[in-house]
Amino acid sequence: MRADNWRQSILQSLRLLTGSDKAILVVRSGLEPLGYADGVTRDALAVYVTRFCHLDRSRSAGRDLETWNLSQLWRPGELEQSEYYRTFALPNRLHDTVGMTLHFPSSRSEVCLLLHKNEREPLASLEQRRDLLSMLLEPVRAGFAVDLTATDPVPQLSSLIDVTGQALILFGMEGRELSQNPVMRRLLAQEPERESLMEHVRGVARAVIARVANGKASTAQDVPKEDGTRREVATRQAAYRLRGNLVGRNTLGHGTAILVSVDRVAFQVPAPDSIRARYGLTVRELQVASLIMHRLTNAEIARMLGISPHTARHHTENVLAKFGVRSREALRRAVTEGPPA
Repeated sequence: MRADNWRQSILQSLRLLTGSDKAILVVRSGLEPLGYADGVTRDALAVYVTRFCHLDRSRSAGRDLETWNLSQLWRPGELEQSEYYRTFALPNRLHDTVGMTLHFPSSRSEVCLLLHKNEREPLASLEQRRDLLSMLLEPVRAGFAVDLTATDPVPQLSSLIDVTGQALILFGMEGRELSQNPVMRRLLAQEPERESLMEHVRGVARAVIARVANGKASTAQDVPKEDGTRREVATRQAAYRLRGNLVGRNTLGHGTAILVSVDRVAFQVPAPDSIRARYGLTVRELQVASLIMHRLTNAEIARMLGISPHTARHHTENVLAKFGVRSREALRRAVTEGPPA
């Protein structure tokens, strides 16, 4: 909200300082552009943002043309024949446009400002408005540099996850891994199948990106597992619950990073080798016994181990039979207390 108020204020100030009648501001920093207007209706702004702002020729003009008027971007007579002019600018009385386009590579952001007159004006007046805008270029650039980056939470998030007791990995919005916390590094060091586990972690991050691109909330607690942002996977040594969430809201209200948590459900049974030998368990049955110890259902065991519910039920029945018990609770007692003397 604070960023929106500042942007609206700077937009109005630039309109008044340059003697313009209407103004539009488009900020790109995230998946969707955000639009602001002064003297332009909300409906007209929405049309510009959805239909025309991506066609703005100033975006490709580069640093040599950060302030401009439309005659520098269009050939003579071309503008008047364009769909932008005929269906948008002319009906909304947006004439003699001058503008400013700023790029901020460090925050992957872009700012486009357009200042309009209600009526056509002499060429000298048009050039004067553009000159005024050029004089204001550096202060405006500095203001937006602070606006777009001062509250970027990614560096703070990287530091914050280092002091938590949960295994966490931070990814950028493009899917690149940014950091692992010490707990995650230790977990991977102890996991022989670490590369397989990390591929699942990266898959969760990609699923969050896809969910955001589809315009769906990615921080809700009831996100379905089927979309890939929630996974349960298993190696021969342990089972893991993976959860991906969008974090670090910036001044635009957009998430700036993806945090994947990894919860280890260890196959921790007393003396696993002796348990296997005593009861004649296979490696898979030992895994199933451990998951039963952690009170997982057959359906959850199936997801963890990547097997069908029918196979999970078959393994459970075999485990109970080999332990000589009829219930999961009896199995838990047998494992923790040992066989009767």
